[in-house]
Amino acid sequence: MPRCYFDTSAAMKLIRTEDYSADVKRWVSDPEVDAVSSSLLEAELRRSVMRWGIPQEEATKTLANFELYAVPDWEFKAAGLIPIPGLRALDALHVAAAVRVQADALVTYDERMIEAAAAMGLPVIQPGVDDGGDVRRVSA
Repeated sequence: MPRCYFDTSAAMKLIRTEDYSADVKRWVSDPEVDAVSSSLLEAELRRSVMRWGIPQEEATKTLANFELYAVPDWEFKAAGLIPIPGLRALDALHVAAAVRVQADALVTYDERMIEAAAAMGLPVIQPGVDDGGDVRRVSA
């Protein structure tokens, strides 16, 4: 069973109807996929639904799809050292967490995170973008 780490750009597609929302729903509901993220996802989803005027219950319901891992203190340093200058801090934390929990792939639609995942040797999946949702390897 592949362990797939979902970032906020992917998880938000479960709340708002966007391009590839149905594809992400298919991946999250697939019993063959171990859908994981970090506690950072909770903060980001809750902030996003607040910004969009969506009830917090939608974030709660969406978060139930994922096994959430805590972010240990040392992970902040690891995130800060990812060698991609344009990577935002919270995105770097997602990438560092995906590496730490030994995810088989990162599910994201964020181009900077795709670049960072490649730098860290982590495959990327973009359900709906990839042919059949297969792993898209991005070279560093």
